[in-house]
Amino acid sequence: SAGPGGPPSALVFAPGGREVDAVVRGLSGRPELAGVDVLALSGGMEARDQDRALTPSSRPRIVVSTSVAESSLTVPGVRLVVDSGLSREPRLDKGRGMTGLVTVRESKASAVQRAGRAARLGPGVAVRCLRAEDWAGMDEETPPEVRHADLVGPLLALACWGSPRGEGMALPTPLPVDRVAEAEEELRQLGAVEADGRATATGRALAQIPVDPRLARALLESAGSIGARHAAEVVAMLASDARADEGDLVALLRSLRSGRHPAARAWRQQAARLERLVTEGGSSRGARPLTDAHLSADPHPAADPHPAADPHPSTDTVVATVVALAHPGWIARRRAEGSSGYLLACGTGADLPRGSRLAGSAWLAVAETTRSPGRSGSGALIRAAVPIDEGSAMAAARTLDHTQDTAVWRSGKVVGRREHRLGAIVLTSTPTRPRRALARPAVLEGLRSEGLGLDPARGHGMFVWSRNAVELRNRLGLLHRVMGDPWPGMDEETLVARAEEWLGPEIDALARGRSAGGVSMASALRRLLPWPAASRLDELVPEAVQVPTGSHIRLDYPPVDSDLAPVLAVKLQECFGWSHGPTVCDGRVKVVLHLLSPARRPLAVTDDLASFWRHAYPQVRAENRGRYIKHPWPEDPLSAPPRRGTTRSGR
Repeated sequence: SAGPGGPPSALVFAPGGREVDAVVRGLSGRPELAGVDVLALSGGMEARDQDRALTPSSRPRIVVSTSVAESSLTVPGVRLVVDSGLSREPRLDKGRGMTGLVTVRESKASAVQRAGRAARLGPGVAVRCLRAEDWAGMDEETPPEVRHADLVGPLLALACWGSPRGEGMALPTPLPVDRVAEAEEELRQLGAVEADGRATATGRALAQIPVDPRLARALLESAGSIGARHAAEVVAMLASDARADEGDLVALLRSLRSGRHPAARAWRQQAARLERLVTEGGSSRGARPLTDAHLSADPHPAADPHPAADPHPSTDTVVATVVALAHPGWIARRRAEGSSGYLLACGTGADLPRGSRLAGSAWLAVAETTRSPGRSGSGALIRAAVPIDEGSAMAAARTLDHTQDTAVWRSGKVVGRREHRLGAIVLTSTPTRPRRALARPAVLEGLRSEGLGLDPARGHGMFVWSRNAVELRNRLGLLHRVMGDPWPGMDEETLVARAEEWLGPEIDALARGRSAGGVSMASALRRLLPWPAASRLDELVPEAVQVPTGSHIRLDYPPVDSDLAPVLAVKLQECFGWSHGPTVCDGRVKVVLHLLSPARRPLAVTDDLASFWRHAYPQVRAENRGRYIKHPWPEDPLSAPPRRGTTRSGR
């Protein structure tokens, strides 16, 4: 039955404008909804279209809305709410420096607010399109937008109010310090704030224009070359919610100009408003609107950033000029012929959607991107762009135009190049002999990426380790494990971190072009030995041990990442008369004896020689005396003379 607001209506919450339009299309014309009006409602709609949804009607209605109807606007007659459980919020991708709308799960507070819309006129019904268990995982409150939104515009407003960074203001949520610094640096690049964060004349001019500061800067700067009207049209388009079909901004502008686009009326009004702001502010056609020192002190003055206005610029030129000036860091070049992948001047990789009209363009001025984690490649997708020629791209992003010398470690040597770049985009690259200041860090970076050559799983590594070098490292590794400081750690992570201490001369030699193959790792490793404790190295962890026959036999020390003890592999007969085996590390570690037959086959393993003679030797003697009859097998090994050779040889 009809109530104060007319017949009962349903309010459906969708996350964004695209979903609103899709639901309206899906419901319109259905036979079971004959006599029911299906209307859309979003913040980007013209006022007259919003009024249709907000004005009481004699017919039942289904109003499909974004979160704008959650609290900002009241839809009359609502007795049923259908909540998708989703909302669309701005998110700043710090890794890419990109902001975009992301569909997320709404908060519990938002869900309660939406449900309340059904009970304003009396009992109502709210249907939530989510599982009961999803409720427990939802945030209690909607996170403050300041935590994840772009701060460039808000910081400019604060600067113009005389409170840089919000200093002295009781803000509901403190501004995140790291993102404040990033946004303020971008404002400085726009010439909008001083070093102390206070607004410049340019910043105050940008703040007077009701669009993002980047678009405001593009509007003022491009008005002199393409005309205020053209510049205002493109900025109004970029600031609107109008979507570019297949990402083609030129096609979108033509659609708006023709009046065929649903947002054409609102766009035309905004464009006229922006044009008035430019012309009334003295930035009319042919003027040079940005005059702060940061623009006049151009590091590349050869190209005039404010050429005389072209009375009849092409639509492609108009759109490309404004987009490139608004987002110079998003000027992109195709990675390779036939590729859909692009590298942006800011260093981000992005791809065109499959079948895009922009495919084949060597250069693009990008206006919008979105994250697409499910895609292979860069994970970023170009949502709106326009082709641009290289000359125009270079002029728009002139502050990113620079020459840079680089050095990298490649194929066992330092390789230097001189690169002409537009931001991260390499325009030309020629070989050059790298300076030491570049070559040395390249060697260190190669060391971190390739490793020292200690782990076979990582490949060859930068260096070749001789047997002596490996044994020295293992000895020092045991000392560090057992005795700790001052003996240095020998794990690869520690050695790489301390590389400049013990590999300094070798790093310098590699930076000068020497091959890594001639480096003595044992000599380099000894630079880490602590003094004066280093004088006891051979005493604490000797290379070899003297056995009763007088032979000096090398110890086999365990790998650094092992907790085993050193091993002495020795013929059993050479140990006669030896009641206790050797130790290392000041007696803290027993050496494990691998007792061998005359044919050097293993007979026993022990670190308790006295116990072996008493308990195991009789059995070993019984099993082997007939097999090795030329060698002594005395009943009392502790009183028998040790032998290297046979009984007859006497050695």
